[in-house]
Formats: sequence, C-alpha cells, structure tokens
Amino acid sequence: MQTKVFLLHITKQLLLLSITMLCISCGYKKPEGDKHPEIPVFPEHTNQKFEFVPFSYGRIHTHMMAQTNNHYYIALFSNLDFLILNKSFEEVMTLDVRGVASIHESGTFYSFTKKDYVKKAYRYQPPHFKEESIPVKKIQYYKPSFDSIVAKYSETIAEKKLNNKLFDTLKFADSIFFKKYTQDLQCVLPIGAYPGTYIFKYADRDIFVECHLYPPGKESSLFNICNTAPSIQEADDLDLFDTAVLGNSSHGNHYVFGYKSYGYEYFSLKIGNNSTKFKVHSRDRMIQLKSESKDKVIVYGDRLYWSRLKE
Repeated sequence: MQTKVFLLHITKQLLLLSITMLCISCGYKKPEGDKHPEIPVFPEHTNQKFEFVPFSYGRIHTHMMAQTNNHYYIALFSNLDFLILNKSFEEVMTLDVRGVASIHESGTFYSFTKKDYVKKAYRYQPPHFKEESIPVKKIQYYKPSFDSIVAKYSETIAEKKLNNKLFDTLKFADSIFFKKYTQDLQCVLPIGAYPGTYIFKYADRDIFVECHLYPPGKESSLFNICNTAPSIQEADDLDLFDTAVLGNSSHGNHYVFGYKSYGYEYFSLKIGNNSTKFKVHSRDRMIQLKSESKDKVIVYGDRLYWSRLKE
C-alpha cells in the first residue's frame, strides 16, 4: 500500500515537472507583479523638472523612419504622408508621396500608385522635393527555348547542376529586356511592398519598371542594388534598468502553441545632470532617437514626444 502511494506521489511530481518544463519551453514566464509601484506609467514620471510633449502629427509608422546626411523621414499613419525634418527634428515639409515609397540613400523619394489600372510613378529630390513624374515601363520579353539556353550556356551549365532556378536566371539574362535596359544601368532600387517592381537608376534618368521576371529577393545576382536610406539611429540617454512580468497570453494553433509574457519595462532618462523615471507597458515600443536638438526625441508606441526640462 505504501509503495502504491509512493509511486502515485512520484507520478504526480513527474507530471507536474513535465507540465512546468513544457510551459517554460513554450515561453511561459512566472508572473512577479509590479517591481516598482512607486514609479508612474508614462507619460507621468518622477521628476517634475521634466515634461513630455507629444508632437502634433499624431500616429506614425515606427518601422518607416529613415535618415540621410541632412534629413529625417517619418511616415504618418493616417495617409502615409512623410514628414521631412532637419537634424534638430524641426519640420521642413510634409510630403504627399501618393502611395508606397522607397527612399534612396541620397534622400530621393520614389513612389508608386495604381488607380483604375493606371500605374504612375513619382520622384522627389532634395532639397526642394518637387514632384516629378518618371516613366513607367511594364516589360514584356521573349522566352528563349530550353534547347537554345542549354546550347548557349553549355559551359555554365557544365559547372553547375541545371535546375529550374539556374534556367530561369539564364533565360532572364538572355532576354531582350536585359539587353535593352541594363546598358549603363547604375543600380536597381526594389519597391519593397510590390515584388517585381523597381526603380532603374541611370546617370541621366530614372525609370519605374514592372517586371515579374525573377524570384523576389534574388535581384542581387543580376543587378547592382541601390543603397536605401538607413533607419534613424537610436540615442543612449534612455536606460532600460528593469523589467517585470505581470502575466502571459497564449497563442498558436492545433500544431504550435506558446505563451507571450507581458508586463512593465522601467526606464530612466537623463538630460544633463537631471534624470527622471517612468514605466511603460512592454507591448509598446519605447526608444530615443538621435537628434541635434538640445531636447530629446522619444518614440513611445506609435507617437513622438519631445522630452525637455521646463523653463
């Protein structure tokens, strides 16, 4: 009898341990409560010498923030207009880019729209960002036969195993399109939201090209890809000094299951010899952007804030 009780106890302990290990492996974290209840939730904070003032632009796309040597570019949430700001985060202009945009490292905008089956493309060059229409080309190309490709590129095929991917590459390179439009081509700027669409940049002109001729993301094997404007850099006056788990939410389907914890992140921010503290919900992004302004620029969630010392 005692042996059965012992085995039952061991079985329960092993089952409990297995469930615990399963939860941990699925991302479950033990709730611990608010570690710093005395610290208020942003935009409230601990030092009344500070103030946080929201920018007047409303919501922004935090994944669409770029910079060049002279400007910052931030997409507004409501209609995808772009704010163009100087390095002190002072507004230069609001640019209506008429749709999805890509930004070259020089700061030139390229945008593409499609309405009633009519495609249009535009270019906006610094410093004035005047709107210019650029040609739109939908490329049709002939498809050389399998036998002609094998005969023409026999040496390449001998070095590499012929498969669909290699055949598509050789077929594309042999097309009328490649011969006509790659002469004097400097680089190609993909329009990320629309696979198969590109800006072809030449020394004296730009062309918007639609050509679903090659698997998306593999263009670098045939073209020199243009450099895009990098994301805005983060500054280091904002310090994440602690975190706390308040709970876990489940996610998944019949085959994959997991947990995602949520809680608080605790920050301190310094301006000169002064500092303040606050906490934010971990689901919302909190970063500081580099700026030449004496005030600090904070991104919280999908909004921008000035952080400054009161006068």
